[in-house]
Amino acid sequence: MEVTKKTRQLMLYTLMTLVVFYFCYHLVSGDKGILALSQLSHQKEQAEQYHKEVAEERRELENKVMRLYPQSLDLDMLEERAREVLGYAHEGERVYYIEREPLETAKN
Repeated sequence: MEVTKKTRQLMLYTLMTLVVFYFCYHLVSGDKGILALSQLSHQKEQAEQYHKEVAEERRELENKVMRLYPQSLDLDMLEERAREVLGYAHEGERVYYIEREPLETAKN
């Protein structure tokens, strides 16, 4: 069976078209395609936002800890911590405890 010139050209065009479609498909929806890039960009934005929140919380905690060092002792902070942790109160004072949700639960 002899393959004519037109049939060979048609097969070549078909093969080239399939190759182009293959690369276009992977350009859009492959592991490193446009859709994956979009998803990674969204994940990056979420991670940066979470990082900002955690960094702010860390700064606040570092500030509180710094005020408890002997070199920079904040007596008001020491009294607050003693009242909270040890349950100290002056005579005649009323203490009300308010439960707070942890940070992870409050976000969801």
